[in-house]
Amino acid sequence: MTGLRISEVAEMTQLSMDTLRYYEKIGLIPIPKKNSRGYKEYTDAELRYITFIINLKRTDMPLASIKAYIDAYNQNEITECYQLLETHAKDVEKQIAERQSILQTIQYKLDHFKEIDGGAKKS
Repeated sequence: MTGLRISEVAEMTQLSMDTLRYYEKIGLIPIPKKNSRGYKEYTDAELRYITFIINLKRTDMPLASIKAYIDAYNQNEITECYQLLETHAKDVEKQIAERQSILQTIQYKLDHFKEIDGGAKKS
C-alpha cells in the first residue's frame, strides 16, 4: 500500500486531517511528498511512523516528549532516544499498576453488590 491520501491516513489512524497537518507543522511527522497532481501522499513507512506516534500519545506521553524523541531520533542520538523511551516505559508501568489497583477496587465493589442482591446481575 503506497500513496495514501491524507483522508485515508486520517481514517486509518482515527486522527483528524487537522491533527495530521498540525503534527506536520510542529515537525512531529515529516511532510509527505506531493504526487504529480499536487496532493500529499503518505508512504507505508510514514503510516507506520504515525502509528508509533499515536501509540506513544495513547500512553499519555506528552507531545513535547514525543517531539524530543523524534528530534533525537532524527539526529541519530540513540542514547537520548533510549532514555526517553525508558523513562516513558516506567511511567506506563506505573499507570498500569495504578489502574490495576483501581480495577481491583471496582471488582470488589461489584462482588459486594452481587452478594447483597442475591447474586443477580444487572444490565
